Amino acid sequence: MILDLYRSERNVRLALDLCTECGACLTRCPTYTSTGDPLNSPIGRISIARSMLRGSASDDEAYRYAWLCLTCGACSTACPFGLDVPGVSRALRAALLESGRVPSFVSSRALEQLETSRGRGFDGASLEALMHGITSEIAAEKGLEAHPKVDERADVLLVVPSDDLVLNVETLKGYISVLHELGADFSLSSRAVAENYGLFLHPSLMRDLADSILAAADELGASTVVIGECGNAWRVAAGYLSAKLRGSGVEVRHVFHVVADALRSGELELDPDANGDLVYEYQDPCQYSRGGRLVREPREILRNAVRRYVEPSLGGQRTVCCGAGGGNLAPELLPLTTDYSELWYEMALSDGADVVVRPCAICKSHMSRAVQVLNSKHGRNISISGLMELVYRALVPREGRRGGFHP
Repeated sequence: MILDLYRSERNVRLALDLCTECGACLTRCPTYTSTGDPLNSPIGRISIARSMLRGSASDDEAYRYAWLCLTCGACSTACPFGLDVPGVSRALRAALLESGRVPSFVSSRALEQLETSRGRGFDGASLEALMHGITSEIAAEKGLEAHPKVDERADVLLVVPSDDLVLNVETLKGYISVLHELGADFSLSSRAVAENYGLFLHPSLMRDLADSILAAADELGASTVVIGECGNAWRVAAGYLSAKLRGSGVEVRHVFHVVADALRSGELELDPDANGDLVYEYQDPCQYSRGGRLVREPREILRNAVRRYVEPSLGGQRTVCCGAGGGNLAPELLPLTTDYSELWYEMALSDGADVVVRPCAICKSHMSRAVQVLNSKHGRNISISGLMELVYRALVPREGRRGGFHP
Protein backbone atom coordinates (compact mmCIF):
# COMPACT_ATOMS: atom_id res chain seq x y z
CA MET A 1 0.00 0.00 0.00
CA ILE A 2 2.74 2.50 0.84
CA LEU A 3 4.36 1.68 -2.51
CA ASP A 4 1.09 2.61 -4.23
CA LEU A 5 1.00 5.95 -2.40
CA TYR A 6 4.69 6.52 -3.13
CA ARG A 7 3.90 6.16 -6.82
CA SER A 8 0.61 8.10 -6.85
CA GLU A 9 1.18 10.88 -4.27
CA ARG A 10 3.84 13.32 -5.44
CA ASN A 11 4.26 14.89 -1.99
CA VAL A 12 5.02 11.49 -0.41
CA ARG A 13 7.47 10.56 -3.17
CA LEU A 14 9.35 13.88 -2.90
CA ALA A 15 9.62 13.62 0.89
CA LEU A 16 11.01 10.10 0.79
CA ASP A 17 13.35 10.80 -2.12
CA LEU A 18 14.69 14.21 -1.07
CA CYS A 19 14.97 14.20 2.72
CA THR A 20 18.68 14.44 3.63
CA GLU A 21 18.07 14.02 7.38
CA CYS A 22 19.68 17.44 7.97
CA GLY A 23 17.81 17.83 11.27
CA ALA A 24 16.39 21.31 10.66
CA CYS A 25 12.95 19.97 11.59
CA LEU A 26 13.87 18.44 14.93
CA THR A 27 13.68 21.52 17.14
CA ARG A 28 10.30 22.42 15.63
CA CYS A 29 8.71 18.99 16.09
CA PRO A 30 6.60 18.87 19.29
CA THR A 31 6.75 15.08 19.55
CA TYR A 32 10.55 15.01 19.39
CA THR A 33 11.15 18.02 21.65
CA SER A 34 8.76 16.52 24.23
CA THR A 35 10.11 12.95 24.21
CA GLY A 36 13.68 13.12 22.82
CA ASP A 37 12.97 9.87 20.95
CA PRO A 38 14.69 9.96 17.50
CA LEU A 39 12.03 7.72 15.97
CA ASN A 40 9.30 10.02 17.30
CA SER A 41 10.48 12.72 14.91
CA PRO A 42 10.11 13.64 11.22
CA ILE A 43 13.45 11.97 10.43
CA GLY A 44 12.41 8.85 12.33
CA ARG A 45 9.15 8.56 10.40
CA ILE A 46 10.94 9.12 7.08
CA SER A 47 13.33 6.31 8.04
CA ILE A 48 10.47 3.97 8.95
CA ALA A 49 8.65 4.70 5.68
CA ARG A 50 11.81 4.05 3.66
CA SER A 51 12.24 0.74 5.50
CA MET A 52 8.64 -0.13 4.74
CA LEU A 53 9.25 0.51 1.04
CA ARG A 54 12.15 -1.94 1.22
CA GLY A 55 9.97 -4.45 3.05
CA SER A 56 12.12 -4.39 6.19
CA ALA A 57 10.05 -2.27 8.60
CA SER A 58 8.45 -3.58 11.76
CA ASP A 59 4.67 -3.13 11.70
CA ASP A 60 4.69 -2.50 15.45
CA GLU A 61 7.27 0.24 15.09
CA ALA A 62 5.49 1.77 12.10
CA TYR A 63 2.16 1.71 13.95
CA ARG A 64 3.55 3.31 17.09
CA TYR A 65 5.38 6.18 15.44
CA ALA A 66 2.95 6.89 12.61
CA TRP A 67 0.23 7.46 15.19
CA LEU A 68 2.36 9.46 17.59
CA CYS A 69 2.81 12.03 14.82
CA LEU A 70 0.51 15.04 15.28
CA THR A 71 0.54 15.79 11.52
CA CYS A 72 0.79 19.44 12.55
CA GLY A 73 3.17 20.42 9.74
CA ALA A 74 5.71 22.27 11.90
CA CYS A 75 8.45 20.15 10.34
CA SER A 76 7.48 21.21 6.82
CA THR A 77 7.83 24.90 7.65
CA ALA A 78 11.34 24.26 9.04
CA CYS A 79 12.45 21.99 6.19
CA PRO A 80 14.72 23.77 3.64
CA PHE A 81 12.88 21.86 0.89
CA GLY A 82 9.41 22.28 2.42
CA LEU A 83 8.88 18.52 2.36
CA ASP A 84 5.50 17.14 3.43
CA VAL A 85 6.51 14.81 6.27
CA PRO A 86 2.93 14.74 7.68
CA GLY A 87 1.96 13.30 4.29
CA VAL A 88 4.44 10.49 4.95
CA SER A 89 2.81 9.81 8.33
CA ARG A 90 -0.59 9.68 6.65
CA ALA A 91 0.82 7.27 4.03
CA LEU A 92 2.12 5.03 6.81
CA ARG A 93 -1.30 5.09 8.46
CA ALA A 94 -3.02 4.27 5.17
CA ALA A 95 -0.72 1.29 4.68
CA LEU A 96 -1.35 0.08 8.23
CA LEU A 97 -5.11 0.54 7.74
CA GLU A 98 -4.98 -2.05 4.96
CA SER A 99 -3.82 -4.61 7.53
CA GLY A 100 -6.30 -3.46 10.19
CA ARG A 101 -3.75 -1.59 12.32
CA VAL A 102 -5.55 1.57 13.36
CA PRO A 103 -6.39 3.05 16.80
CA SER A 104 -9.92 2.15 17.85
CA PHE A 105 -10.78 5.76 18.75
CA VAL A 106 -10.04 7.09 15.27
CA SER A 107 -11.48 4.12 13.39
CA SER A 108 -14.71 4.19 15.39
CA ARG A 109 -15.20 7.91 14.73
CA ALA A 110 -14.45 7.56 11.01
CA LEU A 111 -16.68 4.49 10.61
CA GLU A 112 -19.51 6.18 12.50
CA GLN A 113 -19.26 9.14 10.16
CA LEU A 114 -19.20 6.94 7.06
CA GLU A 115 -22.08 4.72 8.17
CA THR A 116 -24.40 7.46 9.43
CA SER A 117 -23.16 10.46 7.38
CA ARG A 118 -23.25 12.30 10.70
CA GLY A 119 -20.72 13.27 13.34
CA ARG A 120 -22.57 12.14 16.49
CA GLY A 121 -25.83 10.58 15.42
CA PHE A 122 -27.96 13.71 14.90
CA ASP A 123 -30.75 12.90 12.48
CA GLY A 124 -33.01 15.60 11.10
CA ALA A 125 -35.57 15.43 13.92
CA SER A 126 -33.00 15.58 16.75
CA LEU A 127 -31.15 18.41 15.01
CA GLU A 128 -34.40 20.38 14.67
CA ALA A 129 -35.13 19.85 18.37
CA LEU A 130 -31.65 21.04 19.26
CA MET A 131 -32.08 24.16 17.09
CA HIS A 132 -35.37 24.95 18.83
CA GLY A 133 -33.70 24.86 22.24
CA ILE A 134 -30.68 26.87 21.10
CA THR A 135 -32.73 29.60 19.41
CA SER A 136 -34.90 29.90 22.53
CA GLU A 137 -31.76 30.61 24.54
CA ILE A 138 -30.55 33.14 21.95
CA ALA A 139 -33.92 34.92 22.13
CA ALA A 140 -33.70 35.11 25.92
CA GLU A 141 -30.06 36.21 25.97
CA LYS A 142 -29.85 38.49 22.94
CA GLY A 143 -33.42 39.24 21.95
CA LEU A 144 -32.86 37.76 18.49
CA GLU A 145 -35.54 35.65 16.82
CA ALA A 146 -33.32 33.38 14.72
CA HIS A 147 -34.85 30.51 12.76
CA PRO A 148 -32.16 28.27 11.23
CA LYS A 149 -33.45 25.66 8.82
CA VAL A 150 -32.59 21.97 9.00
CA ASP A 151 -32.38 19.87 5.81
CA GLU A 152 -34.25 22.54 3.85
CA ARG A 153 -33.28 24.41 0.72
CA ALA A 154 -31.32 27.57 1.51
CA ASP A 155 -28.73 29.92 0.04
CA VAL A 156 -26.16 29.02 2.71
CA LEU A 157 -25.21 25.59 4.06
CA LEU A 158 -23.74 25.91 7.57
CA VAL A 159 -21.42 22.98 8.38
CA VAL A 160 -20.37 22.68 12.02
CA PRO A 161 -18.39 20.06 13.99
CA SER A 162 -20.49 17.80 16.16
CA ASP A 163 -18.71 19.03 19.32
CA ASP A 164 -20.34 22.42 18.72
CA LEU A 165 -23.73 20.73 18.86
CA VAL A 166 -23.15 19.00 22.19
CA LEU A 167 -20.23 20.67 24.01
CA ASN A 168 -19.42 24.10 22.60
CA VAL A 169 -22.97 25.43 22.54
CA GLU A 170 -21.93 29.08 22.91
CA THR A 171 -19.94 28.67 19.70
CA LEU A 172 -23.04 27.34 17.95
CA LYS A 173 -25.01 30.35 19.19
CA GLY A 174 -22.33 32.54 17.65
CA TYR A 175 -22.76 30.99 14.20
CA ILE A 176 -26.53 31.24 14.29
CA SER A 177 -26.67 34.79 15.66
CA VAL A 178 -24.16 36.18 13.15
CA LEU A 179 -25.85 34.62 10.13
CA HIS A 180 -29.22 35.80 11.43
CA GLU A 181 -27.92 39.36 11.93
CA LEU A 182 -26.58 39.35 8.37
CA GLY A 183 -29.93 38.27 6.98
CA ALA A 184 -28.62 34.98 5.61
CA ASP A 185 -31.00 32.29 4.42
CA PHE A 186 -29.17 29.32 5.94
CA SER A 187 -29.68 25.67 6.76
CA LEU A 188 -27.83 22.94 8.59
CA SER A 189 -27.75 19.44 7.16
CA SER A 190 -28.02 16.25 9.18
CA ARG A 191 -26.06 14.50 6.42
CA ALA A 192 -23.01 16.78 6.10
CA VAL A 193 -19.97 15.71 8.14
CA ALA A 194 -17.67 18.53 9.26
CA GLU A 195 -14.87 16.92 11.26
CA ASN A 196 -13.11 14.65 8.79
CA TYR A 197 -11.38 11.73 10.51
CA GLY A 198 -10.60 10.33 7.08
CA LEU A 199 -7.87 12.98 6.86
CA PHE A 200 -6.02 11.04 9.57
CA LEU A 201 -6.54 7.63 7.99
CA HIS A 202 -6.69 7.32 4.22
CA PRO A 203 -7.13 9.65 1.20
CA SER A 204 -10.18 7.76 -0.05
CA LEU A 205 -11.91 8.00 3.35
CA MET A 206 -11.17 11.72 3.48
CA ARG A 207 -12.78 12.20 0.07
CA ASP A 208 -15.80 10.05 0.94
CA LEU A 209 -16.52 12.09 4.07
CA ALA A 210 -15.91 15.41 2.33
CA ASP A 211 -18.29 14.41 -0.43
CA SER A 212 -21.11 14.38 2.15
CA ILE A 213 -20.81 18.19 2.13
CA LEU A 214 -20.86 18.24 -1.67
CA ALA A 215 -24.02 16.16 -1.68
CA ALA A 216 -25.71 18.29 0.98
CA ALA A 217 -24.89 21.54 -0.85
CA ASP A 218 -26.36 20.13 -4.04
CA GLU A 219 -29.45 18.74 -2.29
CA LEU A 220 -30.20 22.01 -0.51
CA GLY A 221 -29.39 24.23 -3.50
CA ALA A 222 -26.80 26.22 -1.54
CA SER A 223 -24.65 28.81 -3.30
CA THR A 224 -22.30 29.17 -0.30
CA VAL A 225 -20.93 26.66 2.21
CA VAL A 226 -19.82 28.13 5.54
CA ILE A 227 -17.47 25.99 7.66
CA GLY A 228 -17.40 26.34 11.45
CA GLU A 229 -14.56 26.08 13.98
CA CYS A 230 -12.89 22.84 12.91
CA GLY A 231 -9.29 22.68 11.74
CA ASN A 232 -9.43 19.44 9.77
CA ALA A 233 -12.78 20.41 8.21
CA TRP A 234 -11.30 23.70 7.01
CA ARG A 235 -8.13 22.03 5.69
CA VAL A 236 -10.21 19.58 3.66
CA ALA A 237 -12.51 22.38 2.52
CA ALA A 238 -9.65 24.63 1.44
CA GLY A 239 -7.58 21.90 -0.20
CA TYR A 240 -10.20 19.59 -1.69
CA LEU A 241 -13.80 20.80 -1.47
CA SER A 242 -13.33 24.35 -2.71
CA ALA A 243 -12.15 23.28 -6.17
CA LYS A 244 -14.95 20.73 -6.57
CA LEU A 245 -17.67 23.08 -5.36
CA ARG A 246 -16.37 26.01 -7.40
CA GLY A 247 -16.99 23.95 -10.51
CA SER A 248 -20.67 23.89 -9.52
CA GLY A 249 -20.78 27.62 -8.78
CA VAL A 250 -20.67 27.12 -4.99
CA GLU A 251 -18.26 29.11 -2.81
CA VAL A 252 -16.66 27.75 0.37
CA ARG A 253 -15.94 30.18 3.22
CA HIS A 254 -14.90 29.85 6.81
CA VAL A 255 -17.21 31.57 9.27
CA PHE A 256 -14.28 33.86 10.13
CA HIS A 257 -14.28 35.22 6.57
CA VAL A 258 -17.96 36.05 6.99
CA VAL A 259 -17.51 37.74 10.38
CA ALA A 260 -14.40 39.70 9.37
CA ASP A 261 -16.09 41.03 6.23
CA ALA A 262 -19.16 42.06 8.24
CA LEU A 263 -17.05 43.90 10.81
CA ARG A 264 -15.20 45.79 8.09
CA SER A 265 -18.45 46.83 6.42
CA GLY A 266 -20.10 47.82 9.71
CA GLU A 267 -22.84 45.20 9.42
CA LEU A 268 -21.84 43.64 12.75
CA GLU A 269 -21.15 45.47 15.99
CA LEU A 270 -19.23 43.96 18.91
CA ASP A 271 -18.82 45.28 22.45
CA PRO A 272 -15.40 44.13 23.72
CA ASP A 273 -16.35 45.04 27.31
CA ALA A 274 -18.66 42.01 27.29
CA ASN A 275 -15.59 39.74 27.46
CA GLY A 276 -14.15 41.39 30.54
CA ASP A 277 -10.66 42.59 31.36
CA LEU A 278 -8.81 39.31 30.81
CA VAL A 279 -5.80 39.01 28.50
CA TYR A 280 -6.65 36.92 25.43
CA GLU A 281 -4.02 35.26 23.23
CA TYR A 282 -4.88 33.84 19.81
CA GLN A 283 -2.91 30.66 19.11
CA ASP A 284 -3.23 29.46 15.52
CA PRO A 285 -4.66 25.97 14.97
CA CYS A 286 -2.15 24.13 12.77
CA GLN A 287 -4.68 23.25 10.10
CA TYR A 288 -5.70 26.91 9.75
CA SER A 289 -2.30 28.54 9.52
CA ARG A 290 -0.28 25.78 7.86
CA GLY A 291 -3.04 23.91 6.06
CA GLY A 292 -5.72 26.46 5.24
CA ARG A 293 -4.24 29.98 4.86
CA LEU A 294 -6.48 31.32 7.63
CA VAL A 295 -4.36 33.68 9.74
CA ARG A 296 -5.43 37.31 9.44
CA GLU A 297 -9.22 37.10 9.86
CA PRO A 298 -9.40 35.45 13.31
CA ARG A 299 -6.97 38.01 14.72
CA GLU A 300 -9.01 40.84 13.26
CA ILE A 301 -12.16 39.43 14.86
CA LEU A 302 -10.54 38.88 18.26
CA ARG A 303 -9.22 42.44 18.38
CA ASN A 304 -12.81 43.63 17.93
CA ALA A 305 -14.26 41.17 20.46
CA VAL A 306 -11.98 41.72 23.46
CA ARG A 307 -10.32 44.66 25.23
CA ARG A 308 -6.90 43.10 25.88
CA TYR A 309 -5.22 41.02 23.19
CA VAL A 310 -1.66 39.70 22.95
CA GLU A 311 0.02 38.16 19.94
CA PRO A 312 1.67 34.77 20.62
CA SER A 313 5.44 34.43 20.64
CA LEU A 314 5.06 31.77 17.95
CA GLY A 315 2.20 32.58 15.58
CA GLY A 316 1.08 31.95 12.03
CA GLN A 317 3.00 29.11 10.39
CA ARG A 318 5.31 28.93 13.42
CA THR A 319 2.43 28.02 15.74
CA VAL A 320 2.65 25.27 18.36
CA CYS A 321 0.33 22.28 18.02
CA CYS A 322 -2.40 21.79 20.63
CA GLY A 323 -0.88 18.39 21.44
CA ALA A 324 -3.60 16.12 20.06
CA GLY A 325 -3.46 16.78 16.32
CA GLY A 326 -3.76 13.95 13.85
CA GLY A 327 -6.60 12.32 15.79
CA ASN A 328 -4.70 11.74 19.04
CA LEU A 329 -7.70 12.39 21.28
CA ALA A 330 -8.00 8.93 22.81
CA PRO A 331 -8.26 9.13 26.64
CA GLU A 332 -5.37 6.70 27.13
CA LEU A 333 -3.05 9.13 25.29
CA LEU A 334 -3.82 12.06 27.60
CA PRO A 335 -0.61 11.77 29.70
CA LEU A 336 1.54 11.92 26.55
CA THR A 337 -0.49 14.58 24.76
CA THR A 338 -0.48 16.67 27.94
CA ASP A 339 3.33 16.53 27.83
CA TYR A 340 3.11 17.79 24.25
CA SER A 341 0.81 20.55 25.51
CA GLU A 342 3.49 22.01 27.76
CA LEU A 343 4.76 23.85 24.67
CA TRP A 344 1.67 26.00 24.07
CA TYR A 345 0.97 26.32 27.80
CA GLU A 346 4.44 27.69 28.56
CA MET A 347 4.08 30.11 25.64
CA ALA A 348 0.81 31.40 27.10
CA LEU A 349 2.49 31.84 30.49
CA SER A 350 5.43 33.74 29.04
CA ASP A 351 3.11 35.96 26.97
CA GLY A 352 1.00 36.85 30.02
CA ALA A 353 -2.25 35.34 28.70
CA ASP A 354 -5.27 34.56 30.87
CA VAL A 355 -7.22 32.92 28.05
CA VAL A 356 -5.88 30.93 25.10
CA VAL A 357 -8.18 31.26 22.08
CA ARG A 358 -7.82 28.20 19.84
CA PRO A 359 -10.91 27.96 17.59
CA CYS A 360 -10.80 24.33 16.48
CA ALA A 361 -12.97 21.52 17.83
CA ILE A 362 -10.11 19.06 18.37
CA CYS A 363 -7.88 21.75 19.90
CA LYS A 364 -10.60 22.85 22.32
CA SER A 365 -11.50 19.28 23.27
CA HIS A 366 -7.94 18.31 24.11
CA MET A 367 -6.72 21.61 25.56
CA SER A 368 -9.68 21.86 27.92
CA ARG A 369 -8.59 18.56 29.46
CA ALA A 370 -4.84 19.20 29.39
CA VAL A 371 -5.10 22.69 30.86
CA GLN A 372 -6.60 21.29 34.07
CA VAL A 373 -3.51 19.14 34.60
CA LEU A 374 -1.13 21.95 33.63
CA ASN A 375 -2.88 24.57 35.77
CA SER A 376 -2.58 22.26 38.75
CA LYS A 377 1.08 21.62 38.01
CA HIS A 378 1.98 25.29 37.54
CA GLY A 379 -0.44 26.83 40.06
CA ARG A 380 -2.08 29.01 37.42
CA ASN A 381 -5.61 29.46 36.05
CA ILE A 382 -5.36 29.72 32.27
CA SER A 383 -8.58 28.91 30.41
CA ILE A 384 -9.39 27.83 26.84
CA SER A 385 -11.86 29.43 24.48
CA GLY A 386 -13.03 29.34 20.91
CA LEU A 387 -13.58 32.55 18.97
CA MET A 388 -17.26 32.45 18.00
CA GLU A 389 -18.32 32.16 21.65
CA LEU A 390 -16.51 35.47 22.28
CA VAL A 391 -18.25 36.95 19.23
CA TYR A 392 -21.60 35.79 20.58
CA ARG A 393 -20.95 37.29 24.00
CA ALA A 394 -19.84 40.62 22.48
CA LEU A 395 -22.50 40.81 19.75
CA VAL A 396 -24.65 43.95 19.89
CA PRO A 397 -28.00 42.96 18.33
CA ARG A 398 -29.36 45.27 15.69
CA GLU A 399 -32.71 43.60 15.03
CA GLY A 400 -34.61 45.53 12.38
CA ARG A 401 -31.36 46.76 10.81
CA ARG A 402 -30.13 43.43 9.53
CA GLY A 403 -27.47 43.46 6.85
CA GLY A 404 -27.35 41.55 3.61
CA PHE A 405 -25.33 38.35 3.50
CA HIS A 406 -22.48 38.67 1.02
CA PRO A 407 -20.96 35.40 -0.21
